[in-house]
Amino acid sequence: MKESLETYPKRRHSVPNDSMKNKRCIGKRLRSLLAAAFAVQVSAEPVILYDGNLPSLPADQGWIYRLEPLARNQSRQVPVDGAFNLNTSRNLADRAGYFVRLPQMNSHPQAPEVLNHRQGYRIGFTLSLLTERRTAPNQEAGFSLIALSHDLLGIDLGFGIDEIFARSTAFGRAEENRALPFRIDTQYADFELDIRENEYRLSVNGQEILAGSLRNYSDAGEPYNVPNLLFFGDNAESAGASVNLRRFWIDPEPSESVPQPGEPKPLPPVEPEPPLAADSVVFSVMEEESILSLSGTALGIDIEAQGEGSLSAAYSGTLRILLADDKIQFQPASQIDAQPSGEWEPKPGGKSGSAPANYGGIVPGNALFGNTFAAARNVKFTLASDWIELSERNEERMEFSASSLLFAIPADFGSVLDTATLGLFPIRTATPIDGLSGLNRPQTPAALAVQGKVQTLTIPVQAEVFARILSDDDLKLIFSGQIVARRHFSAEPTPPASPRLAIRRLPSGEVQLSWNTVPGDAYLVEQSANLRQWETAGRADGNGNPIFIHADEETLVWTAPTDETARYYRVIRNPLPR
Repeated sequence: MKESLETYPKRRHSVPNDSMKNKRCIGKRLRSLLAAAFAVQVSAEPVILYDGNLPSLPADQGWIYRLEPLARNQSRQVPVDGAFNLNTSRNLADRAGYFVRLPQMNSHPQAPEVLNHRQGYRIGFTLSLLTERRTAPNQEAGFSLIALSHDLLGIDLGFGIDEIFARSTAFGRAEENRALPFRIDTQYADFELDIRENEYRLSVNGQEILAGSLRNYSDAGEPYNVPNLLFFGDNAESAGASVNLRRFWIDPEPSESVPQPGEPKPLPPVEPEPPLAADSVVFSVMEEESILSLSGTALGIDIEAQGEGSLSAAYSGTLRILLADDKIQFQPASQIDAQPSGEWEPKPGGKSGSAPANYGGIVPGNALFGNTFAAARNVKFTLASDWIELSERNEERMEFSASSLLFAIPADFGSVLDTATLGLFPIRTATPIDGLSGLNRPQTPAALAVQGKVQTLTIPVQAEVFARILSDDDLKLIFSGQIVARRHFSAEPTPPASPRLAIRRLPSGEVQLSWNTVPGDAYLVEQSANLRQWETAGRADGNGNPIFIHADEETLVWTAPTDETARYYRVIRNPLPR
């Protein structure tokens, strides 16, 4: 992100005089007295810098969007349901991201002018990292967050599917956590970065996962020499990612009550919590009923069929789903694969002749450039979503919105469009179409129906993806039709799911866990300070043996006092025979 940064003038920072210091001290005492009198904490309201509930991109809400290189950059940004998606995984050398300010450009109108680490500030963001790829696994990351204070002290964090690390001033790894308690590719996570004095603390869903000292990266040049900077996106030359970001906020004047290490810091709820109990199920895609047709334009010209059925393909695959009583969620491991619809021109690599392909089309030409024959091969999609509400139509059928489904062609699947342009200047080439994604926009709802011992999913599809021929998004591909998937289930009871934990800190300072249970089973709560050594949490008998909790309801709640030490918790079902 180096453009327009070289002419940035150095800024001067005024030093408050003694009178101003005295006024601030008086103000601090007054705020402390008011807080004690009314038993509330005095702090400014967090400022929302991006809200995914608005159907717009970050640049529409005040952020500065930058690409590097500017020409032929294959990064894409697209609104998704309640969030937006940034995809930089198609070409790992491409970089793209968002700044609250850059030299000689208008800053984000809501961003604080000064980020003072001595006073302290907090940054919050909610995201799901769908995919992440890198060629230098120890240094680079496909998604990063940079926060720089007024004096250029700050932190640069790299995010992977199951790890998070801070960069050193030499841009190697400093602090890191390779044992996250969950993966952020299957669900949204609420992150909070707390910066105070000369230290940072990163927590996720109220649990601290990383901490260390602030650093000065300004020797690396732009953008690390820009004061009061916030950045999120891909700033790596050998990594890329597809990430959904739901919101981004900052609290420039947090409470003077410093949270202790490991203390959960609750965020305002974005949406209802997912259900405690949900079944992980697999549906098989029915090839004979799952047909997607292809239409669209190339350089503004409609794509036509090469022959009968050349623009329609059957799909197979599996859908991996979390299914609760009133919600459904599509896991990123859901995948559908297009089947060959015939032999279409050209052969792989744009060579003369026909070969099996998923789709075959023609783009009419002119006297100078003749017809362009195109064959799409190895077309595969992954499907993913957040929790989607189910609405009951009758006892045998429930419906849900399919517009929350994200269709993505993964970057490592090798999907390709082979083309051959005839005429005076023949051109034969193969254009990758992987690393693309698009939101489903059907006109009708999806359905989950039950007949006997068979569940059937019917998903209407109207997904648009864009690629580049000569300029951005000049190739538009529309996949439309339906995907039908089924699963057979037995009347026998399914094995109980592993406990799904929810954790919160009570006003009394106690920690409270709740989880789904199988009535009659026994459960044991354990705790750890490092995720390696575990010990029993809670009560023990006279001989020091743990006391197991026997479930008589579908949900158990466990409460215990705690101190300022960071802890991890887990629940084990039936640790001993009953």
